[in-house]
Amino acid sequence: MPSTKDTPPYFHGLAGFACKRNRLYRVYVRPDELIFIWAGDPVQTAESARAAGVHHGVLGVLIASLIAKAVDSTKKNAARKETLDSTPLEDLVRDDKRNIRALIREFDEVKIGPRSPRHATMWGDQSHQAVLILRHRTLGKYRIGLASVEDVRVAVAELPRVFGSICDIGIEWSDREQKFVKKTI
Repeated sequence: MPSTKDTPPYFHGLAGFACKRNRLYRVYVRPDELIFIWAGDPVQTAESARAAGVHHGVLGVLIASLIAKAVDSTKKNAARKETLDSTPLEDLVRDDKRNIRALIREFDEVKIGPRSPRHATMWGDQSHQAVLILRHRTLGKYRIGLASVEDVRVAVAELPRVFGSICDIGIEWSDREQKFVKKTI
């Protein structure tokens, strides 16, 4: 995360959609809103192909591998990251129609849960570290796979600060396992 004084904290995640292409977002956390900035398209990996094989055999692996090569967005995402890192947030908000501003007061549910095999399989998000579920009054429900351990740390630190009691953190860090796990009661 850039250390500039004017940049609010942010984390990355993959938003999974049933009827449209999944999207990578950089989610900025402001005191009064979340700002979702389109960060690129999902990168299909060998891990996704392996997961397809578990459910669809060799044919599933072959098809997933061919699709992964055809839609590889690595270069496009690198260019987008460069733009995100070098452009002020206020300019980014207007630079893509997939960007979203969501007022904090309009959220009814904010929940962070552990890594989900179901989420990984359904959305091809094999590398997610935790799942963020958001329910917004006008935007609807979002299911976001948090991309890295650092992204989870930022979300766990920042979301309760702005959402208060509606934020449910259902995970904790396990030193033994070196990952976030379901919180024990």
